[in-house]
Amino acid sequence: AWFGDGPQTESSVREPVGSGVFTAETEIRLPEVPMNFHEILPGAEVLVVGRRNTEVWQKSVSVLSDPRVDGILLPGMRQVQSAPDQVGAGVFVLRGEDENKKELVGLVSGTLTLTDGAVTKHYTTVVGMKDIWRLVAHRRELDRRRPQVVREDVQ
Repeated sequence: AWFGDGPQTESSVREPVGSGVFTAETEIRLPEVPMNFHEILPGAEVLVVGRRNTEVWQKSVSVLSDPRVDGILLPGMRQVQSAPDQVGAGVFVLRGEDENKKELVGLVSGTLTLTDGAVTKHYTTVVGMKDIWRLVAHRRELDRRRPQVVREDVQ
């Protein structure tokens, strides 16, 4: 997780919640983001936000479709194609004109290249709310079970 002064690494056991989505029970409370559970459809504008080293990158793109693929596709993005560590970058919709009012609708899951004859298409793939909703439903009693940990290294 990234806080104001840089990354914080926490060890944890990761648990599958389904469809290739995992959760981890960390000792510290991690940053949160509002979620939007509406399905994003082809033509919708989304904002992809990732982090490469200490730099945040973002790109506004339109959701695409391909008859050969059942899932959410975005245009191929060099930020993801050149750096596999960008899997997990957030995919957001904006509410209104304020760029600070982002709602998570998916996570980058990888890249896809399809060739049909001489035509090759590159896509960025996204796992959407059809699968991510499991994170919200998973182990909701966690905060009630353990007291919040306060550590000097994370403020």
